Amino acid sequence: TDMIKEGYTKFIPGLILLLSLLTILEIMWTIFRTINRGIGREAIIALTKILIKFGLYFYLIKNANNIIQKIYEVFKKIGERLSNTEVAGADLNEIWSIVTLQSIKILQIMNTWDSYLTEFALNQKEFFSNFSKIALLTFILLLLYLFVGMIIANMLLAIIQFFLCLGLGFLFIPFNVNSL
Repeated sequence: TDMIKEGYTKFIPGLILLLSLLTILEIMWTIFRTINRGIGREAIIALTKILIKFGLYFYLIKNANNIIQKIYEVFKKIGERLSNTEVAGADLNEIWSIVTLQSIKILQIMNTWDSYLTEFALNQKEFFSNFSKIALLTFILLLLYLFVGMIIANMLLAIIQFFLCLGLGFLFIPFNVNSL
């Protein structure tokens, strides 16, 4: 997200320039229309509306990073409230620690069977029943890491998509000023 925020700060001057140019065009068009009609009061009201919109959009563009971060915090708090878990607001480190703890439990079970593996090799029936348990636990361990990898990738992609979509939305703010 830091790279995305850095990108925002680089295109903010261009957006402000675009906003300014489109606002100037809108002001010129409003003045041209009102001069032809000869209505002074209507021109002042229209110009005031344009300048208020310009000020609002200028503020939004200038503070895009802070606004997007605040919106992200709101959605994160909503997710924490709706999660109904003791680990509200779980981040990647907490998920990884839970997976590591469960992996250690599985590996400890497999470690106790390792010492008896040679004894089980002599008794074919016990060997295959215990070997299938070890194979099943190994498969579960691999699935556990696969699921965690998928969760981590999806969380990362969701955060990147959130920041990119909101950031790209700020690109269209200047075009709302111009109602030509």
